Amino acid sequence: MIVFEHSLGSVWQAKAHEVGGTCVWNTTGIDDGQRIRPRSELYGQVAFARRARLELLRQGTLAPSTWITNGVMERSCVRKLRLIIRAPAYLIPDCYLVTVTESLIGELQDWDAKETEIISHSRWNRHQELMLLMRPFGWVKGKHGTATLIPFGRGCEWRTASWSSK
Repeated sequence: MIVFEHSLGSVWQAKAHEVGGTCVWNTTGIDDGQRIRPRSELYGQVAFARRARLELLRQGTLAPSTWITNGVMERSCVRKLRLIIRAPAYLIPDCYLVTVTESLIGELQDWDAKETEIISHSRWNRHQELMLLMRPFGWVKGKHGTATLIPFGRGCEWRTASWSSK
């Protein structure tokens, strides 16, 4: 599967192996006033295969880009998307990896289940962060509006429609 990584979650985690090497993954989280931590309602993660991990360690971040992935898999109640290697620039993404907070549409109420897959969802008080794998023109609906994912150039953007909560 070809995925355009637009944005990642707030929480970075790593685990060193006794035999050497390190696993690195990213998930959603909420700033609770002390630190950013997972407040998972649905726990999932983006894992980084060897090449993605090396790029992340070399640059300290990942710029939005297209990746070859294995698709979302679930193991031991953990949803996981693994970024394997950067895809050639000419490939068109099947899906877009995006992270949204309550600032986009308010508290999540509904989503296009045919076109949108939730990887991870953290919530605490009125704050939330969702990591979504979306097909073009997939949508999410919140308390204050809807947002539709629009492919744009070599990336994507949101088209939002807001309404008052009266």
